[in-house]
Amino acid sequence: MTLKQLVTAALLVFVAASVGVVIYRNVGAEDSVPQETAPATTAAAQTPPGSRVIAAGEGETAGEATAGEPRFLAMYIHGARRCRLCVNMQNNARAAVREVFSGLIADGTLAWRDIDLGRPGNRHYATDYDVRGSGVVVAEIDDNGEPLRYKHLGGTWQIANDAQQMRRYIHAEIQAFMANAEEYDD
Repeated sequence: MTLKQLVTAALLVFVAASVGVVIYRNVGAEDSVPQETAPATTAAAQTPPGSRVIAAGEGETAGEATAGEPRFLAMYIHGARRCRLCVNMQNNARAAVREVFSGLIADGTLAWRDIDLGRPGNRHYATDYDVRGSGVVVAEIDDNGEPLRYKHLGGTWQIANDAQQMRRYIHAEIQAFMANAEEYDD
């Protein structure tokens, strides 16, 4: 073997190892996402398994939620396995909704839900909201808890790692969506 062939072989091994590390880190990212459960309150009966309602001022675990169904839902819908970008999108979108719309969450107008499509009873979200992968969706809900209309917030993919841009985007998109609702008074 010539020196050129040895260097080429060493570089190929290095590239293969690097790709393996990147794949391992991204596939293992879903392990860092905390398991979420429905709150142990009256609203738990109205909250589907594998999702949770976040009330204002909560930590990472579910606490007291408002009675009844909210008028609007902001959701991160995902499968069981997620890459690091997906986890960042979920965390930044959740934080943006909680920060920007804390008043609407507190009064029960808006709720955030993390929806795991892999959990029993959640598969209908894929068809209800035409979900083909992980993403953020905002929906207007009728009195029976059924979606009247919804919108995919597709721009979250490009800004998943930027909390400030996510905050501005979430604010603008959800505000515009809610402003188009019948009889909604901000």
